[in-house]
Amino acid sequence: MKLLHVSEVYPPSLGGVPTFVESITHDLQKRGHDVTVFTTSPVSTFHTTVSRQKDGVVVMRAPAIRSPINPMNNWMTLLPLISATRVFFKVRPDCIHMHTPIAGLHRVIMFWAHLFKTPVVLTNHVMPENLLLNTSMSHRWQKLTRRIIWTDIVRYARKATFVTAPTVTAVEMLKRHRFSTPSEAVTNGVDEKKFSPGPTNKSLLKEIGVPVDSWPKLIYVGRMDGEKRVDILLEAMPFVLKKYPNAHLILVGRGVLQDELRAFAKGLGIQDRVTFTGALPESQKPDILRSSDLFVISSPAELQCISGLEALATGIPIVGTDVAALVEMCQNGKNGYQFHYPDAEDLAHAIDKVFAVKGRAQEYGKYGRAWVVANHTHEMSVEKYESVYNRVVSH
Repeated sequence: MKLLHVSEVYPPSLGGVPTFVESITHDLQKRGHDVTVFTTSPVSTFHTTVSRQKDGVVVMRAPAIRSPINPMNNWMTLLPLISATRVFFKVRPDCIHMHTPIAGLHRVIMFWAHLFKTPVVLTNHVMPENLLLNTSMSHRWQKLTRRIIWTDIVRYARKATFVTAPTVTAVEMLKRHRFSTPSEAVTNGVDEKKFSPGPTNKSLLKEIGVPVDSWPKLIYVGRMDGEKRVDILLEAMPFVLKKYPNAHLILVGRGVLQDELRAFAKGLGIQDRVTFTGALPESQKPDILRSSDLFVISSPAELQCISGLEALATGIPIVGTDVAALVEMCQNGKNGYQFHYPDAEDLAHAIDKVFAVKGRAQEYGKYGRAWVVANHTHEMSVEKYESVYNRVVSH
């Protein structure tokens, strides 16, 4: 099948969406499909560029500029009418898969898809907080903008043939906004062979400046942007250190707030108990997760959290917010705990509960690994999407 995946974010951009799009298109190409990705260029250019990856996936990049909201990770398409039209007629796909439908390039592709009756599968990875928590808008303006963004997302989702989102929570969010297009939750999935339990990599810990003998080692992997609320993790550390004076927080990733967060940690007097690694190579992610004792995330804007799935797959427990889709992932008393967002002291309390009983963290880690293998593998995700493509094409 000839497939066109459309996403404004794609590597080298960081985050769950580019990670998912890269992995799903790679797996679909391996299964015999002819896959093209249409995305933005990470460098200034006035032409649509075309390249072919080692796995055979064709990547077409539209001219773009850095996003004013998140200039480090996101780009905005220039002249989407011209570039998207050229891509559609060059590829002429059997099915189109759109990701995060709030950009100009999606809208032009959707126009041509409707005109030529090409089926469209749309996956929503976005909630308004992904944008709003990176701005300094007042509460009043945020409330209005949130309504506008949801209206826009649902308006385009209604134009799709079939809609997916990575969790039941994410699908229900759409339905609460008068959405009725056929839809289903399809996990982003994780490579459970790559992300599997293993020994601590002491060499890697030393390389990035984490004391090997620190315990517990808490880790967050993701962007250092507003909606991730990494500041709450830092606020929790003084409470954690009272009970566990040898604890250490490992923050993996980059983002627009990374300098502010470093300064915040210094202001709290915990700079020696926090390591900012920056963005690590993908090849090192399994090892840094295996070398940690607990994955922590304080974001209120997750529709799944791929890094959380990866952490669970490596056999470590999780603590996360009681907001959005993390409620599905963080299962109290099974693979970890939820804390009341945005209460940093309650986060510290949830962390304490994981380690308060000897062997509990290991027990939770085993359960989390088994849950991922049973419900959230890449293979499951790819097979499900193949089924959806076949359904909409033959409809």
